[in-house]
Amino acid sequence: DESSGAFISPLSTDDWFENDNIEKKVNYFLNHDEVGALFSNGWIYDDAKKEQVLNNAATFRRGNIFKEVLTQADCIFYVGVIYKRAIIAQVGKWDEHLMIEDTDMYIRISSVATIDFLNEPLVYYRRTASSASKNKQFMLKGFRQYYAKYKHVKWINMKHWLAERYRRMAASDIDEHNNKNAAAFLAEAIKLNPFGRQNFRTLLYLIRRSV
Repeated sequence: DESSGAFISPLSTDDWFENDNIEKKVNYFLNHDEVGALFSNGWIYDDAKKEQVLNNAATFRRGNIFKEVLTQADCIFYVGVIYKRAIIAQVGKWDEHLMIEDTDMYIRISSVATIDFLNEPLVYYRRTASSASKNKQFMLKGFRQYYAKYKHVKWINMKHWLAERYRRMAASDIDEHNNKNAAAFLAEAIKLNPFGRQNFRTLLYLIRRSV
């Protein structure tokens, strides 16, 4: 509310920009009127290992990607996204009732404008032990909020979408040898999508890792 420029670029306290990040993105905006939000590739900095790895840009998507935003979590690199103020005025501000606000904003923006990206590393994401993306219960609560908000839309089966979120959490816990938690997550996934093929593949994986 207190910003006044033509562009808005939020930044979490743990993350940081390259010196020319804003300049390059604003210049791109000035030549692409159809774009409502712009992101770039970046580095993932592991705080524990003190190492940085270049993010994989192969999964990035551009255009009216409101479907991909929900179904493909890595279609956007969320750090350092820059928005046109006019687009925020058009679609409304961030929904502060949601625990994961950004995805909802991208859905709304890409329904009325395009989202684009620069395929060069201009930002840094710091990954720590306390990162929200590593907190499964936090993320699942956020996913359930999305289910409640978007379950009425026709372009996606939100029950199956939520089931896949639970299944992925289950698979992650199996990898980490947390089979009890994995079983609970997988039970929720099967309840939401009883005939999901990936659910049964993950169930077989859990059985193999339990014997």
